Amino acid sequence: MLKYTGYIRKIRYYSESSHYIVALLEVEEDQELLTMNGYMSNFNDYDKYAFYGDFEIHPKYGQQFKLDHYEIVLSTDEEEIIKYLSSPLFKGIGPTQAKYIVDALGENALSLIKEDKHHLDLVKGMTVAKRELIYEVLTSNDYDQEVTQFFMGHGISLRHIGIIQETYKEKTLEILQNHPYQLVEDIDGIGFKTADELALKTGGTLDNPDRLKAGVIYSIKQSCFSSGSMYVFYEEIKKAFSVNFDEEDLKKIKPFYFQSGLNYEKMGGMDKLLMKIYAFMLKKTEGESEAYKMIRHSYDISSKELIIPLTEYIRSNG
Repeated sequence: MLKYTGYIRKIRYYSESSHYIVALLEVEEDQELLTMNGYMSNFNDYDKYAFYGDFEIHPKYGQQFKLDHYEIVLSTDEEEIIKYLSSPLFKGIGPTQAKYIVDALGENALSLIKEDKHHLDLVKGMTVAKRELIYEVLTSNDYDQEVTQFFMGHGISLRHIGIIQETYKEKTLEILQNHPYQLVEDIDGIGFKTADELALKTGGTLDNPDRLKAGVIYSIKQSCFSSGSMYVFYEEIKKAFSVNFDEEDLKKIKPFYFQSGLNYEKMGGMDKLLMKIYAFMLKKTEGESEAYKMIRHSYDISSKELIIPLTEYIRSNG
């Protein structure tokens, strides 16, 4: 894997939803601007980055540097530090104040400030407000970097990192570490396989009840969405489930058949007539199928008689 250190100089394309970026980089290792593509969030033109990845040949745009991951670099070049601290990121800190900081703290000024903001008390003209501002800006990306390191440390792609952070904010690490399958429910575009990969790479086990539960729910939803149905038969669940699980996993799932249907007693006259016509057409075309039986009879789903089997099932499998 290659490493380049430098700055983002021009954005050619950026997607707010996916955080996919195509940008031109000014790097120390090459005199020419480098075209990079990948996934980044919370970036700017002033921070210095270490970019990790490899080159690829794009069929239309030619050679590009495909970003694998990145991290913010604290410069130790005094001129770069002065330019950085006097950038728009640090409102009210101009070149003169930035030079005072470098004169007092030297080439390790940025790391010293992050280590202890009171190092700035040694700087000429420093106020409490300026000190707090500088420290806040320097540490504002620490959590993002922690999340990124979590992803990279477990071999997880940065493709979804932006949307995950946008969804969970400061709870991102807690969700990733303790409730990874929640991503399937909360984030459009993240399916069971992505959440399962994350969970297994962060210490999850194949027999985790949360894993099986998430897989079943996801399989049911996928079956319903693909067919447009409001219910799904067990055989169809097995078929959808087998895409993500093997036969051993399937054996761990104990099916429960919950009796349900339409409550004709609470329907209006026209609705009853329409459902009778539909039932007649179903019987004529499909015979006495399961779907026909489901809508032919009336059920009161609030009835205790229907709830009792469900509660017994939950107790025995809880």
